[in-house]
Amino acid sequence: MTQVFTIRPYNSSDEMAVYRVCNEANKHLCVESEINEHPQLIPNLLVGGFLTISSQFCFVVEDDKGICGYVLAAPDASDFHSKMASSWLPAMHEKYQLPAPLEGTTLTRAQDLMGRFHSYAPESSESIITHHPGLLTMDFSPHVEDFTIKQRALACLFAALKSTKVKGVHCMVENASTHHGALYCRLGFVMTDSGSLTSVRDDVSVLVRSI
Repeated sequence: MTQVFTIRPYNSSDEMAVYRVCNEANKHLCVESEINEHPQLIPNLLVGGFLTISSQFCFVVEDDKGICGYVLAAPDASDFHSKMASSWLPAMHEKYQLPAPLEGTTLTRAQDLMGRFHSYAPESSESIITHHPGLLTMDFSPHVEDFTIKQRALACLFAALKSTKVKGVHCMVENASTHHGALYCRLGFVMTDSGSLTSVRDDVSVLVRSI
């Protein structure tokens, strides 16, 4: 039987379903017990800002089981990061206190992610902002194997971004997340020199694509 997918704009009632997909697709970032203890930590870090600040450029993918994917973007990364600092991060700082390891111990994976809210420093590159100013992220539940639906979802997002005259987008992918990097490359993104960007961690790659 052919699987039927629907792509539609995000609405606020979708938030928890998008958070669920985010956890499913990024469970490598934490051990399962930490995800269970802090179920909103990974989504708050990776997608919460997009859903709050740039919801008009967010799309979800549904199948017969419900929401199974999303593509989210902000057309102007500089403006997005400015709004993150004023409208999203203060609440996250209060929700996730800056962790400090006990003497002789190291931070847990969850504590490391909590710390990223407090050390948030957006990428900065004149070349990126000029040629690929949009910022994008996307994920799908592991059971979604149909590549064409991922292409179609990205095409819907690009159509929305074109209305703002955006000519290109960029995304940041953790080097350890090989499946994310492979998906973006298959979708036409190419690696750029992250060394030319300030505030990008050594374990992150930056990929770009023109629209």
